[in-house]
Amino acid sequence: MNKAAQERLSYQAVLNYLKTLRKRRGKKRMTKQRAWQELERSLDEYKVSPRVKKSIAIWTWENMNCHKPETVKPRELHEVEAMALSPVAQGKIIDAVYEGMITAIQGERLIDDMVELEPPDFVVDLERVEDALVKAWQRNTKYYEESTIN
Repeated sequence: MNKAAQERLSYQAVLNYLKTLRKRRGKKRMTKQRAWQELERSLDEYKVSPRVKKSIAIWTWENMNCHKPETVKPRELHEVEAMALSPVAQGKIIDAVYEGMITAIQGERLIDDMVELEPPDFVVDLERVEDALVKAWQRNTKYYEESTIN
């Protein structure tokens, strides 16, 4: 498996984990443990290095404790942005911001960068949006690679 595919699968695994936990918040306590084990199994399956796996774990823990999805309010896209980004691409960006994979500011910059690079009559490729989301999330987790847990 190449590195880009590994990164994309890791991103998707963590996003699915966060969605699962937030859907089931307040329900069975065992669900959280089972979801975490599934995430770890996925990361092992994708052959994520122990160092990166640790940074993902610390980042995920911090996200679960600090990020409040209920405070996220996506802005309306400008006309050019709405034309350049398909509804599916818009949904992926909103999901990433809502779940805390990227910050609202990172989402804004990502949209701006995508729209600036494309002529106004073209639609941004969904794969390019997904790659940009993965790269932004990786920058967020990279801060934790050298961290230690006390």
